Amino acid sequence: MGNFGISFGFPAGILAEKFGTRVTSVLATLITTTGFVLLWSTRISVAFYADHGWLQYFYFFLAGLCCSDYKQILVTIGIKELNVIM
Repeated sequence: MGNFGISFGFPAGILAEKFGTRVTSVLATLITTTGFVLLWSTRISVAFYADHGWLQYFYFFLAGLCCSDYKQILVTIGIKELNVIM
């Protein structure tokens, strides 16, 4: 499911173009951290997640979605720096 989230790169591109790389980076960090903390919480509440296992798919999706945000940030910064060098 994380790979499925990585394939959704278009929200990252929209955020990077509209708000810049700094805001996109902060949002990606917050959402990725939330996804991984929620995944960590599945170890603590095993009884709850025995019946709600689909939530783990959603947590993996959140973590993977924001990994594509980091990729978009790096591409955007690289293109801006390449224009300065050339």
